[in-house]
Amino acid sequence: MKGKRLEDYFRELVSMDVQDKDGDMWFAASNRNGIYRVNTENYEIVEKHRFEGEENSEFMLYHDMEIYGNRIFFAPHKAEKIAVYDVDSHEETYISLKPIEEKYRNSYLPTQKFASTFQDERYVYMLGYTYPAIIKMDAETLEITYIDGWLEEIEKYTTKHISYGYFTMGNVKRGRKVLLPMGCICGLLELDLDTGETKVICPAVSMEGIGGIADDDDGNIWIVGRGIKPNIVARWNIQEDEYKETEIPIDEGNCQVPFYEPLCYEGRVFLFPVYTNCAYEISVVDGQFKISRILELCVKERNRYSHLPMCTFSPRIIDGNIRFATGQDGLWHIYHLESGQIDDFYIVDDENAEACVWESMRRIFGQSPNSVTAEGFYQLENFVDYVISEKNERFVTNEEKVGKNIYYAAGGFR
Repeated sequence: MKGKRLEDYFRELVSMDVQDKDGDMWFAASNRNGIYRVNTENYEIVEKHRFEGEENSEFMLYHDMEIYGNRIFFAPHKAEKIAVYDVDSHEETYISLKPIEEKYRNSYLPTQKFASTFQDERYVYMLGYTYPAIIKMDAETLEITYIDGWLEEIEKYTTKHISYGYFTMGNVKRGRKVLLPMGCICGLLELDLDTGETKVICPAVSMEGIGGIADDDDGNIWIVGRGIKPNIVARWNIQEDEYKETEIPIDEGNCQVPFYEPLCYEGRVFLFPVYTNCAYEISVVDGQFKISRILELCVKERNRYSHLPMCTFSPRIIDGNIRFATGQDGLWHIYHLESGQIDDFYIVDDENAEACVWESMRRIFGQSPNSVTAEGFYQLENFVDYVISEKNERFVTNEEKVGKNIYYAAGGFR
């Protein structure tokens, strides 16, 4: 079977965070540069805008987002600045981050600045993944406060893994305090939303780091792991301070980030894969956990060599349904929790998809005369398609030149 074309990785849009506003879907695409508004009746693009100063083909420029009034706030992952988009005026505002202090530079990755976000009243919070701070932004004035006192508190932990992320996925609000999962330690940061004071809480779970949290209708906190033994899932009865753990089958060795934060719905808990290949449902029967694999026909084995090797994207519960995308095929799904029915759709942007391919290739190969890349990073037909094109122009018809290009490219492997 013919493999997926390189253009399709830029045509079929996916995103780490999709939110609804006034009946439309809004998101920053994860597989190309763009803010998109999509009609939820036919899933056609209504409008799109480009992030300034970034390449069209860049992956994961922005991660999560928040909508406040007529403004959308995008947390930068690879991008250099926070982006704020006004849906009425169609104008973008960019806000620079303060420089990284010297003592945090070794653990800071500029391609993984922020991931998770949340909103409280008129404030938007962006949680540092490797950026050493929580940003609190006034959604009306765009004034920024940096919350970073917690950095000194986690320094006392002899074992910490910043590569797992300062803050991971999900949060649980309890009154005027919010619990935030930390990947770098087995801890939750309790943040007082009024005072900005923080405290680290270490739940008694068998995890190296916390990958995500969510609360159910009974007030229990469900926790997924990160790092060593990430297949552990725990339920924490915070009122009684009681824990119950179970293990989830993981089909990939050394998988340190298996799942997104749990999705809780009417006594059922759903786990969607990041870097593993299966989705699960957990139910509680007579006090025991019952684990079932779900959605086997649409949640397929991930492409480990893709630019975006995640198995699924943006799983969210919306009006009794779970909406998510699958990375292998770029297809979006709506899983109706009451009926079990699944609806599928693509979100497609054909414009400049081929130009994105060559821009991406040039970024990878640089100006080297030899087109060399790691085995498995591209399917062979895609790789040769690029190699045979003279001056990165497709559809070369001169057979002599095609053969010469292949010869010189292959020479780079000897």
